[in-house]
Amino acid sequence: MELRDGERREAAMMRRASEIDTLFASLESGKTVLHVAGLCLFDGELTMDRLRRHLEPRLHLVPRLRRRLVEVPLGLARPYWADDPGFDIADHLDEVTLLAPGDETRLAELVSRLAEQPLDRGRPLWEAHLIHGLAGGGTALFVKVHHAIIDGVSAADALAGLLDLGPEPREAEPAPPWRPAPLPGAPEVVARAAADAAAQPFELLAAQAALVRELPGLVGGPARDLAGALAGRVRRALAGEPTLAPRTPFNGVISPHRNLVFRTLPFDDVRRIGKSLDCTVNDAVMALCAGALRRWLAAHDALPDAPLSAVVPVSTRTADTRGAEGPRISAVLGVLPVHLADPRDRLAAVRDSMRRAKRTHARVPVGTLVRLLGFAPPALAALGIRALTAARWPRFAPPPFNLIVSNVPGPDFPLYLAGVRMTGYHPFSILFDGQGLNITAQSYAGGLHLGLTCCAELVPDPETLAEHFEEELEVYRAFI
Repeated sequence: MELRDGERREAAMMRRASEIDTLFASLESGKTVLHVAGLCLFDGELTMDRLRRHLEPRLHLVPRLRRRLVEVPLGLARPYWADDPGFDIADHLDEVTLLAPGDETRLAELVSRLAEQPLDRGRPLWEAHLIHGLAGGGTALFVKVHHAIIDGVSAADALAGLLDLGPEPREAEPAPPWRPAPLPGAPEVVARAAADAAAQPFELLAAQAALVRELPGLVGGPARDLAGALAGRVRRALAGEPTLAPRTPFNGVISPHRNLVFRTLPFDDVRRIGKSLDCTVNDAVMALCAGALRRWLAAHDALPDAPLSAVVPVSTRTADTRGAEGPRISAVLGVLPVHLADPRDRLAAVRDSMRRAKRTHARVPVGTLVRLLGFAPPALAALGIRALTAARWPRFAPPPFNLIVSNVPGPDFPLYLAGVRMTGYHPFSILFDGQGLNITAQSYAGGLHLGLTCCAELVPDPETLAEHFEEELEVYRAFI
């Protein structure tokens, strides 16, 4: 059937990648893979045929699952998202059976190897691996999605949209007609980028104007906090003390090799920990991280006499942008007080640190700053990252922060895929040079599901670290 002119224009439309999409796409390298992942555990048998028949009619609910990234030659401008005319869901689905005995150790080894492999940038940036042979029955699904497509909150939203609320699959929303045009060639992409570049000065002026409007928000509390932090660093420098985050065994040059481990803690216990000192669930998660890391660092004779510094991602999604495509995230800087022996002191220190960080963050125009960053050509950003990597800077420079800790709220009720109940969902995230450990948590159906992403060389014993979370929870149970 011939497309009308309007339909053809719509089908051929490319969407320019956002500034943060571009940042994630350009930072990838041979050892820094920038996909996030999720390990879904099911209590029944799930076949590939059932999985495919469930997912295929729902793909339109997450449009980027059928779009690929179209790069501008030489990386001179932001790339574009375009519908992939060659899309075939079979290219994104794989099936594997665990070696006996099929326990959690075997499962962790398998998903670690799968996580190391980069996604194919010649097609939409996701893949799913159906895993059989689990001890005690059941099935696992390991899903990888590039961070340019999704963030923690949008991943939770997508999961809720693709799964069902009960064992009886719901009727999928009717999909609109999907008629992708042929992918544009290099001349078309360059022409489109040139047209967008013509408008860029006006976009830059708009971003600068927005920053000027928001600058008053930096005056007062945030400015005082920043001045205080800088003054503190000057005092520590004059005293010969470290001014950045303390170095740990996992703050080194990463390799391409990953160790992924996972644990589930009772969510009600974690919530009670927070309530015990007028803290949030996120504060409790951070305190558990601090306690587990304190144990691990002490065992490696690497316990510092200062707190660790943790980047804590914050969703910038609002009611108006809920469901919008792509990652929408910012971050605050919190502390993990591993130097404090008393768990209650650690929890209180985390609470106070996060309150200060969120107060400052709420008034700093982070979104506008990211927009301004996006006016640099992607090739320039990639060149800077490669230069830092080649210099192997973590070998001689102290880290600006020690690790990333994320906590994503999820549904407190079970979800189903093709009639099979999902019993657990463990999220995993990304590593960079200098940050060889990432801790991500998601609440789901009564559990706090932890996913630890580790550089295999920098954290060779991830199971021990995971066990420390369970030990730390027992400590807090004694006084909640």
